[in-house]
Amino acid sequence: MDEPFEVDVGSDMEESTQSTLHIPTELCESIIDMLYSGNASDTFEDMSTLRSCSLVCRSWRVRAQRMLFYKVQLSDGVSLRRLSAILDTGQHLRGYVHEVVLVGHFLQTTASILPLFPVVFSGKLPNLYQLDIGSLQESDMAWFLSSFTGISHILLYSTTFRSFSEFARMLHGLPNLENLACSFVRWLTPGGSYPGTDITSEPEWLPDGRTLPPFAPKLRRLWFRGIATYGADKLVRTRGPHLTWLSLGVPLPANSDEPAHGQDMSTVVSSSIAEGKIDLSSCSGLRTLDISLTPEFSKDPERSLDEFRSILTSWKPRHPKPFLELKPFGHTRFTRETFTEILYALGPVVDTWLRTVEELSLDVPADGDPSRDTLHGVKYQLAVEIHDWEAEREWWSDHIASCFPTWLRLGRLHMDFSTRKWTSGCGNAKTVNINDLDLTALNKQWEWKAEEEEEEEASTSQSQPEPELDTSLDLR
Repeated sequence: MDEPFEVDVGSDMEESTQSTLHIPTELCESIIDMLYSGNASDTFEDMSTLRSCSLVCRSWRVRAQRMLFYKVQLSDGVSLRRLSAILDTGQHLRGYVHEVVLVGHFLQTTASILPLFPVVFSGKLPNLYQLDIGSLQESDMAWFLSSFTGISHILLYSTTFRSFSEFARMLHGLPNLENLACSFVRWLTPGGSYPGTDITSEPEWLPDGRTLPPFAPKLRRLWFRGIATYGADKLVRTRGPHLTWLSLGVPLPANSDEPAHGQDMSTVVSSSIAEGKIDLSSCSGLRTLDISLTPEFSKDPERSLDEFRSILTSWKPRHPKPFLELKPFGHTRFTRETFTEILYALGPVVDTWLRTVEELSLDVPADGDPSRDTLHGVKYQLAVEIHDWEAEREWWSDHIASCFPTWLRLGRLHMDFSTRKWTSGCGNAKTVNINDLDLTALNKQWEWKAEEEEEEEASTSQSQPEPELDTSLDLR
C-alpha cells in the first residue's frame, strides 16, 4: 500500500520547529470520493478539483481518475474521438468507465455519434453497465447496442422508435439488462412481429414461475415518465410475475395514449389498454410500487384519483411486505401546501383500498383464530418521501400521520425524509439512477389485527400510547 500522505506544518512563531502530519491514504481516498455525485451539475463543479488531485501523487491519481472517468458524456464527434484517444493512450482508464451518456442534437442525423460509438468502443469498456441515450429518432439501436452485452441499466429519453417490435429487439439484444428507464419514449406503430410484441395478445404465466418473459428475460425494474400508456402497460405485462420494482408518474400523460402516427388504439388493443390503464394483475412478484405525483394531479383531481385507484386495485402481490411509495415528481415544483393537499386527497383512497383488499381476503381458520395473516402473509407498507429542511420534519410527520390514519394505526406508515430545500418553481432535471432499494433498515414486524381486536383496542386507547410514524426507513 502507498505511504501515508505527509504534510509539513510549520510554526509562524518558531520557523525552526516543524512537524509532519501523516494522513492515511484511506482518508484521502474517502475525501476524493466525496467529489463525485450522481448529479451531473454537482460533478461538473468538482471536475477541476479532481484533475488537480490526479496530479498530486500516484495513489491520489488512481482515485481521482476513477471518479473522473466513472461517468462520461459524449455529445459530438469531437468528444468521441477525444475519449477514444485518451483510452488508447492510457488503456488502464478503460476499466474506470462505468456509465456513458450519449446526448446531442445530431443523434437523428447522418452526423450522429450513435453509429460510431459501438465501432470505436466495442471491447474497450469492460465495466460499462449503464447507458443513457437522448434525442434519438428512428435509428436501429438494436444493432448499435448489441456489442455491449454487459449493460444492465439503460435510460432512454426523448426517443422515438419505428415500432414497439424494434424497441423489444433492442432490449433483447442486452441479455444482462435489469433496469429500464423511459422518459418521453414513443413508438410510431404499436406491436410488431418480434416475439412477445403483439399488443393484442397476453403472455401465459405458469403458477410455478418457470415461464420466462418473451424478451429481455432479466429485466425486473421499470421506470416510466411521459410515455404512451399502451407501451408502458405492454412492457409491464411482458414482465408479469418477474417484475419486482415499478415507478409511474400519476396522472398518466393525457395525450400519450396514441401512437405517434395517431392510430385509434381501440381498434388494435383490448379495452383496458385502450382506456389508458396500466394493469398490474399479473405482477404477483412486484415488491415496490413507486408513484411519483406530478403537479398536473391538482389540475384534474378526479381523473388523477381514478387512475391512481385503478392501478392500486389491480396490484395483488405475493411478497410478504410490499411497499407503496408516494413522492413528488420534482420536489421543487411543489410548495408544502400543494403537495399536502394531494396527500390529503389520496388518504381516503389508500385507506379504503387497504381495508378492502385485506378484509375481503381475510381467511379465518375453522378454530376461529383471527390472528392468521391475510393474503398469505402479505402486509402492505406505505412510505412517503419528503424533501425539506430538517426544521420541517415534525410538521411533515404530523400532516402525513393525519393523511393516512389507518396505516398509522397499523404501524405500516413510514416517512423517508431527506434534507433538501422545498420551494415553488421548476428545478433542474437530474440524471436517473435506478438503484436497488435497501429495505434492511426496516426492522419492525407488524401483525394484522382483526376487527374484534381493533374495537377492543379502541376502547382502551386512552391508556395506550399514540402510534408513531416510522421515520427510520431510508429508500434512497
